[in-house]
Amino acid sequence: MIKLKKVITESIIEFTPEEREFIELLKMGDVEIENASEGLMEKFYNFFNETMPYGTMKARTGDPLDWIMQHIDEIPMEQTSNEETISEEADTRYTVTFSMYMFDADDNAIKRQADEFIRELDDKYDNQPRVLEIHETPFATLSSRKLD
Repeated sequence: MIKLKKVITESIIEFTPEEREFIELLKMGDVEIENASEGLMEKFYNFFNETMPYGTMKARTGDPLDWIMQHIDEIPMEQTSNEETISEEADTRYTVTFSMYMFDADDNAIKRQADEFIRELDDKYDNQPRVLEIHETPFATLSSRKLD
């Protein structure tokens, strides 16, 4: 079982008509992202702050401008009303617990695979995920063996 913590935040990011026009031109390839205003770049970072990997955002493991261009289509171009975007629970933190199947050759290999998965989650979300337990569950059985 893997337990994840992720802070859920919602903020309203309003794009001006001029910024929306610039975004449309970006999508069509008619302008370069380097020509975006400082204010628009700040809105891009705020919009993508939960999905852009931390290392990319800090330009350590990737180029944030390239990443934004790869995800520019995720920005909704229709204006939404405040009623649709504001959530009373926007600042509530949740702990999500889930289980998943992973397959590998032996106990040590699956532990390494689980640790690598946790590192990837931590790199992407910076939320201190942890492996709580690992169980071997043979096919077509109801029993399992907990790994130490």
